[in-house]
Amino acid sequence: MSRWLNASCVRLRPIGARRCCDFTIQRHLPPPDRAQGVLVISYLFAIFLIAAAAAGIAVRIATRPLRTLATAARQLADNLDAVALREGGPSEVREATRAFNAMQVALKRDLYQRTHMLAAISHDLTPLTRLALRAEEMPPSPVRVGRESMHHSWCPTSSMTSC
Repeated sequence: MSRWLNASCVRLRPIGARRCCDFTIQRHLPPPDRAQGVLVISYLFAIFLIAAAAAGIAVRIATRPLRTLATAARQLADNLDAVALREGGPSEVREATRAFNAMQVALKRDLYQRTHMLAAISHDLTPLTRLALRAEEMPPSPVRVGRESMHHSWCPTSSMTSC
């Protein structure tokens, strides 16, 4: 008997009959062809390569907005007036981009306010500094003795500004 024999047994019982009929079907299968096995493995490998390449391209496309956000975050210190980022990609990346754009606007606003505040303070300190210098140049007199108490009354920030 051949090694590649495929046999199957079927038992049938006609309706109303007491006996069963057994049928045996035998079929000889041809031995596997080695060339066919190599061909199947080659096809599977090609399918795997195509799927891996497609997955790589899909991941690259999906992470492009995240890379853009990371690049913009690195460049924010150098250029605060950069154009706002376009929102795109997955919902989490869009939300992070919205937050980044809002942060950039807030940083611009805070820098503008700080610059104007420092300009106003320096504008106010200039006349006070001149007045303090003139008071120091005054000759000793009763007015000069009272200068220290006067100095602390109109220059509460004297410890910080040394006016």
